Amino acid sequence: PYAIMGFREGENLFIDENRLVKVRRSFGRGVGGFRLEALEVFNSATGKTVYLDGAAPDAEMKGRGGTVMMLNIGANVRERRHSYITALYGKYVAWGMNDSYLIHLSDFSGNIKISFSVEGREKLPISRASKERLVSRMKVQVSGMSQAELKKRLIKSIPDHCTYFSQITSDKNQMIYVYTSDVALENGQNIDIFSPEGYYLYKSAILLPKGNTIRANGLIFKGDYLYMAVEDDEGEISIRKYSCILPQIK
Repeated sequence: PYAIMGFREGENLFIDENRLVKVRRSFGRGVGGFRLEALEVFNSATGKTVYLDGAAPDAEMKGRGGTVMMLNIGANVRERRHSYITALYGKYVAWGMNDSYLIHLSDFSGNIKISFSVEGREKLPISRASKERLVSRMKVQVSGMSQAELKKRLIKSIPDHCTYFSQITSDKNQMIYVYTSDVALENGQNIDIFSPEGYYLYKSAILLPKGNTIRANGLIFKGDYLYMAVEDDEGEISIRKYSCILPQIK
């Protein structure tokens, strides 16, 4: 019951055949031209919505359906483009807005069980070299704009600091893993590990040989194994399976 997937802005996280966790957004100033209005649990069988964060839309906003698509550069580098990061955790939803380091466990009725964080943690800077590397991997063309000008604008659009975290997940022992953001760490992933009660245990890291990059949201714990989507230095992507010793509280 604790095998969970992380949630990215623009996707729905299904609880069961009737219920899902979703982000409500609206047009306007703010995050990439959109505002993140609320984090909701919607029940299609009853038509009812529970608000984990935010509130019901104003009357004039009701009835505006559809999905908004936007170009993004990953949850780890969105500062002005911050996101709700969400995962299922047994009978709870683990969630937080990654412009601050604060994680909540809420039940499906919207009641917060616990909230937890790491004191003193700061956002990591994004260097010019990291920005150029990120842009070099984008395949974007704009009519009437040279590649040099497009590259310049894309680099300028990348914030100077990472978000605090990019994914939340767990393992079979109910430990909570928060994947912290570090664009400079190309061949690995830093992880803050918390107990099921939200107590901070320690910081760990998964490192691959140089030249290998873990794809976005491509790292999942299931049973006694770790699965990763990895891209090598030749651009080949593979799914890798590793046996691992998981942390436990005695």
